Amino acid sequence: MNYQNDLRDEMKGVVWPFSSNPVSFKIIAGFSNKASDLDNVIKPLFDTYQGIFEEFNDNKVYYAELHKKIVSKGKEYITVEVKEFKNDKINRTNTMG
Repeated sequence: MNYQNDLRDEMKGVVWPFSSNPVSFKIIAGFSNKASDLDNVIKPLFDTYQGIFEEFNDNKVYYAELHKKIVSKGKEYITVEVKEFKNDKINRTNTMG
């Protein structure tokens, strides 16, 4: 996937600031195809982070927030925000049971 190579190039020299602490991800993916699956982004993204950062392992991801947006062809993007996971920061507004 092209974005994985682009991400590796862009993040070269960046230090993983979270050591081996649990983290949370907020991911926004802009797709030009409405049929694109959002879940196809997350595993390759985590695998790419593991290839970039020695201390990152996807078993340290305790929370992930995913958003899908539809954009014009050629304007596709992915935005990633990573923070140290704080369990008390999760607010559940809808519980399926």
